Amino acid sequence: MSWGSTASSGGSFGFAEFSHAGSALKGFRSTSGRASMLPSELANDFTESMVQHLMETLEDDEEVTYKFHGPMHRALHLAAYCRPFQLFVLATVLLNIITISLETSAWLTKKYGPWFDLLDAVYLSIYTVEFLLKIGATPIAYWKNGFNLFDFFILLMSYVQFAIEELYAGPLSNVTYIRLFRAARAFRALRTVSFIPSLQTLVKAVLHTLFAVLNLAFLILLIDYVFAIAGYYIFESIDTGDETNHFTSLASAFVVIFCFITAESWHIIIEPLEDINSVPKLWLPRLFAVLIVFVGHFILSNLFIGVVLQNLDEATLEAKAKDYLKKQARFGKKKDRLKHQQRRQLKELMSVAQGAQVTVDDVIKKVVGHLRHEEIVPIAELSCDIEWFAAFLKSLEVEELAMYQIQQLQFELSEVLCEMGEQRLQQSITHYHQGF
Repeated sequence: MSWGSTASSGGSFGFAEFSHAGSALKGFRSTSGRASMLPSELANDFTESMVQHLMETLEDDEEVTYKFHGPMHRALHLAAYCRPFQLFVLATVLLNIITISLETSAWLTKKYGPWFDLLDAVYLSIYTVEFLLKIGATPIAYWKNGFNLFDFFILLMSYVQFAIEELYAGPLSNVTYIRLFRAARAFRALRTVSFIPSLQTLVKAVLHTLFAVLNLAFLILLIDYVFAIAGYYIFESIDTGDETNHFTSLASAFVVIFCFITAESWHIIIEPLEDINSVPKLWLPRLFAVLIVFVGHFILSNLFIGVVLQNLDEATLEAKAKDYLKKQARFGKKKDRLKHQQRRQLKELMSVAQGAQVTVDDVIKKVVGHLRHEEIVPIAELSCDIEWFAAFLKSLEVEELAMYQIQQLQFELSEVLCEMGEQRLQQSITHYHQGF
């Protein structure tokens, strides 16, 4: 907030004065027990609400974070990171997802194949323009963002696919590795993460969680391996008459044990191994399956899910804390810049009045029309006189004390009404018992 600043600069007169008033309110204390608590809370609410309002208005203030090196740099930054362009690229990504889905239809591909190729070239051109704009706006910071690196990787894969299809068009278009590059286009759907901050926080939390649960995942694989070896030596010799015995090799046994851990159709897998003519062969497969499901599914799988959820919650809180610190840093930079702007504009106003008998009050009257009309004090009554500020702070204290006294009266009135209600209730109960 600054002297004579316009609405576009995001500030107005009175930041230092309001901070001073908030500090004065915070230091106010009353002699009574409850009065010593309430004014402090009111002062905290006053200052915190004002700071929160300023931080919300400064969230998207890129001028605080970036230093532009000329009009062209500023224009590139505005074009690359402005809201309309971001929404346009997001809409392009969504349309690209729809187009890729339609290309899976053989009938549509045969009929509209050239149009699909043209749309793919248009999408690729838009992604390229976005990449060039961001590189021009932030040539170094672009490569420090993991989501930007992912977008660049997708763009690079798209160009590789485009080049290979042009070189090997025709009979070689269905070669396996060319189809793999076409399948890689599905990763373009993940570009939507770059435009949604909440999804970015979630992805970061998931990646952070993956590194935290590697030990537990390794333990699950070890348990899977142990039961796979045991199942191979126990059930490999059982002849079921068909290929329903999945323990004939270590690889198939490993996959079957993993199905047991997930509790997916384990009873169907174990039924062919049961022999109703032999009690041990009847109960051994069931006991083996129950043991795997209990250890792998009920213990390890749920433990894995619990660790993932806990780490996900911690990573989310950490991301929110980092975001809060970034906002605080931007707020501090903005506050310092506005203070310097205050001093500079005041010097300019005072330099105009040099050589003339002009007071500070006269200078303020000249800038009244440039101030915002959202102040706690009427603009026409502004003054730089110390006595005026002292009276203003005193009036705030009196107003706060009066508000507190009104609240106390309301509390006392509520207590009296409660006592009267209890007395009437007691009288009604007494009359009711006397009637019997």
